[in-house]
This record gives sequence, structure tokens and C-alpha cells, in this order.
Amino acid sequence: MKLAIIGTGSQCQQHLRAWLTFREVTVVGIITQDSSVQQEAVENGITIYKRLESLIQYTDVDVIDIATPVSSPLELVTMAAEANIHVIYGTLAAISSNEVSRMISVCMKHKVQLLMGNTYRHTPEFIQARHQINKGLIGKTGVIRIRSGIPYPNNDDQINIDRNLFKEVGLPHFDWLRWTFGEVEMVMSRRVIHSDIEGTPIEYGFVTLRMTDGTIAYLECSWSDYAQHTSFELTGNKGMITYDSQDNNPLLLQNHSSASIEYIKEDVDTRIFRHYLQCLLGNEKPAMSAEDVMKALHLADAANQSVAQGQPVFLSKGVECL
Repeated sequence: MKLAIIGTGSQCQQHLRAWLTFREVTVVGIITQDSSVQQEAVENGITIYKRLESLIQYTDVDVIDIATPVSSPLELVTMAAEANIHVIYGTLAAISSNEVSRMISVCMKHKVQLLMGNTYRHTPEFIQARHQINKGLIGKTGVIRIRSGIPYPNNDDQINIDRNLFKEVGLPHFDWLRWTFGEVEMVMSRRVIHSDIEGTPIEYGFVTLRMTDGTIAYLECSWSDYAQHTSFELTGNKGMITYDSQDNNPLLLQNHSSASIEYIKEDVDTRIFRHYLQCLLGNEKPAMSAEDVMKALHLADAANQSVAQGQPVFLSKGVECL
């Protein structure tokens, strides 16, 4: 499998290093303006290109990995699809649902794969929690509480994108909630923005989601933590599942049967890239479809709309704002 990478900064470097570990993959080119990424590419015998047109013209490539936000994502995806090149697009917070819809159309037209992912569909704790819920170990779900916080972002890896808390922090959780509990019928949110004593921006977002099955989910998003921190409390009429990424034993199931949860720790990026590779080889179906991405983006849009209007947003068919 011949692969090329587009991106900059530490995230692009992380993608490059990850792909180099797969013997089935040959990285044949990279488009980056980052000198450190360029140096690492040269050290691994990878050709550096300035534009996608040149890469396509001079290199035989099967798949493009757009590793970081770009200024014209739809244009790049269209160019790749028209050249019969599959696309991996992981920077979901930097695109709109309309752009995803058009990406889906052009990739379907040219019969190439458009692979998008959510880390929580590959994170053992979230996978196991969903599995236990589907098995009924906590009974009928009632109230779901999720908190996710990261430091306030810098722009080292970003290219002219509008920062949005509900998309950058909330999006993977919106997807996981849909994946686990089904469609959403109502979204209510509020946002608080201020600075700490050193003048560093701090932002909080609070979202209430009512699912069509009656489950209520409370999601807190934060740009205030010193390091990434995620926790959840999933409650049903027969038990509870709790998780805190800062605990030594982060995942705990408490129910009437005292069942335990076991999981295998593994680097999430490795799991995702391996999954992408198996999809491209035809051995697996995508864990997350581009349509799932659109629906998660619609929920982020609904959260932003609720903040702007100061009232709940009711959804048609789970994802379309009225």
C-alpha cells in the first residue's frame, strides 16, 4: 500500500512515525512546510512535495492521509478522488457537515474510500463501556455524565481555522453518544469564557442531550485542563460504569452482580491506523462512516446554535436542526 501524507506540526510527525511501523505500507511522499517533519521524511527516504498536483503526477500513490487541518480540504479530497486515490481525513473539527457531504459524493462518484475516525471508537475503555451497556449489565440507562478537558489550544498545527470548543472537544463524544445510545432529539447548551490570573484563555461548554430512547446525557467540555483528562459516569437502573483517565485503574463497573471489566491497553493511534489499513485492504468495514461524522457535526452545530439563541434546539430525525 503506497501512502502519502499532507500536514504540518507534531500531529503530522506522529502520523508519519505511525505509518512507518506498518510493513504493508510504503510512505512514498509528503506535503509539508514543517522543517522538522521534512528532515524526518528525508531521513526515511521520503520525497517532499509542495503541492498535491505534483505528488499525483510524479508518484504512484494509493491513499492520501490528510493529517492536520488544511485551508482547502474539499479541494484536496476532490483532487485525490478524481485520481482514484483513497482518502484518510482525521481532522474532523476543521470541516463542516456540508463539506463532508460533498466529500462523500465525490468519493462515491469515483469509487474510492473516504475514511474518517473517532478515537473513542477505538479506545478500550469506551469500547468496553458500550459493550457492557449493550449487554444490559447496568440495565435501562438513565443519566449519562461525561467530562472532557484539554489545555487551551495553540495554533502550531493549525491553518486558518476557527476554533470551536464543541467541535474540537465535544465532537468525538457526540459521536460516541450516538453510537452507544442512538439518535438525539434535543440539545441544550451554554458556554463560559474567561481568563485565568496569567491571562490564559479558559473556556467551558455544557451540553444536555436528550436521546430518543429517553436517556439524558450531560457533556462538559473544557479548554482549561493542564493535560488531557476524560471521565464518565454511566448510570442505569441496575448499576453504574465509571471511568477516569487519571486513575490507576480507570474503568469500574458497579452492579448487582459485581461483574468486572477487563481490557487490553494499546496505543489508540496504532489501533486506528491498523483499522484504516485493513479497510483499505478490504478486510474490515469502517468503524465510523462519513455519514456518522456528518451527524456528529450536526450535534456540534446544534450546541453552538443553542448557545447563540439561549434555548433548546430540537432535532428532526435525530440530526437535522429545525
